[in-house]
Amino acid sequence: MTLDFDSTVIGVHGSQEGAAKGFNPKKKGQNSYHPLLCFVAETRECLHNWFRTGSAYTGNGAPEFLKECFSRLPKRVWKVFAEG
Repeated sequence: MTLDFDSTVIGVHGSQEGAAKGFNPKKKGQNSYHPLLCFVAETRECLHNWFRTGSAYTGNGAPEFLKECFSRLPKRVWKVFAEG
């Protein structure tokens, strides 16, 4: 099984709860969210995600997020490849 880890920036308008100014390459200074995502590459399913504030650094909480992703895998999976 191959797990693909990624983060992205989602810009929002207005005063959305949890949104904050952070790194947003397309609209600098816009409030946004910065979620962490984990996909199963073979099936394109989203295995796990964390919805974070826009001011979160890319690597914040990464070790805990990885542990949660691995704990969600079925017991029959014995070999995992990780991409980032």
